[in-house]
Amino acid sequence: MVQREICIIGTPHIRLDQSNQYFLESYQRYIEDANVILNKLQQYNPDLIAIEWDIKNKGQLLKDFNQLSRKHLPLQLNEHHFLAIPLALKLKLPTILPIDNNQMQTRKIRAAFADEYLENDNPIIYQLLNEAKQCHQNKKAQDLSLYEQLTEYHDTVIPLEQVFAIRSLADSPGIAFSLEWSERNQFMANHIMKNALNHDRTVVFTGMSHVRILKFMIESTGLFKVVPSINILK
Repeated sequence: MVQREICIIGTPHIRLDQSNQYFLESYQRYIEDANVILNKLQQYNPDLIAIEWDIKNKGQLLKDFNQLSRKHLPLQLNEHHFLAIPLALKLKLPTILPIDNNQMQTRKIRAAFADEYLENDNPIIYQLLNEAKQCHQNKKAQDLSLYEQLTEYHDTVIPLEQVFAIRSLADSPGIAFSLEWSERNQFMANHIMKNALNHDRTVVFTGMSHVRILKFMIESTGLFKVVPSINILK
């Protein structure tokens, strides 16, 4: 069986609202950065694009896709409006695959329980958790271009992964949090793989904390070759 290729690209989360007074300035900056990235991805020529977008909101994805195809901007934009959707339109792909089942409120509650447990049960681990959280915030505050953020990624643990892993040490509350996080990633991996079997090259856009675990889950099947995103973007 010929191995299909999958490239997983870790992206920062972007949130822009047209009502914001700085919208045009931010929008123009992201567009300029995205064009460099899109040119490189277009050369890779994927025939399937999958994104971290909740499947419960796939109707909104279709609406936004159609709006951008007519060169109309949605009122609210995220990273996929700069990367995945424009790439699909450039390649004349008919659609984009949403792959996420994001139980955000449940995860926040479980995270709060786990953090409170560590604070009371193990102050040393709790301090390490807070240090990892601060590292994550510091990383988010870095003034890097979109292209720099996509190409600085290496196959090493990032601060947000550390936060999740340390939180899992909170005995039962930590395990409950970890199980929900693992289930979410497996859900995404399954959606990617079942669809990618019918395509030669798939590009996946997800948050950076998902990249390594999705790579492991996908490669472990032996059915796919996971291409490092740096090979395409540099």
